[in-house]
Amino acid sequence: MTETPTPVPADPRAKELLIQALRAGMAGQWQKAADITMQINDERGFDGVMTAIQGWCDALSQHAKIPRGKDIQLIRWEIETGQIDGPARPSTMWAMRVIQARLQWDFHAFSAAIDELIAISNDRLRGDYIMDVLRVAVLSIKHYRKGANA
Repeated sequence: MTETPTPVPADPRAKELLIQALRAGMAGQWQKAADITMQINDERGFDGVMTAIQGWCDALSQHAKIPRGKDIQLIRWEIETGQIDGPARPSTMWAMRVIQARLQWDFHAFSAAIDELIAISNDRLRGDYIMDVLRVAVLSIKHYRKGANA
């Protein structure tokens, strides 16, 4: 059974930064996107990171016009090359689970994935996981025609 996730409190600064990171990613400026993502963490902490993760998922949903709660299957991306169905690293597979849970409005799956993120003790590795949410969202947005369902 799917429950409605509790929304993250509105944080205008985190939303502004997540949009900047998304735009940088869409332009292929991944270092800039990573720097902005780090800024979200530094300025807004965990709540800001959660706002960003949810915002990137929602951007994909809005772009592909995926209704909330729809059962979807995401494309598996090979992040370094942008190739479809290539070998995906663990952080990419995790990002796909997070996005899928958010788009399917599955609170338990989303929370379980976030718990996995919290359990990562290496800050750089945790950052890779967060950035892969942005990367998968951007690659998916670029892939789907505007208005085409995933």
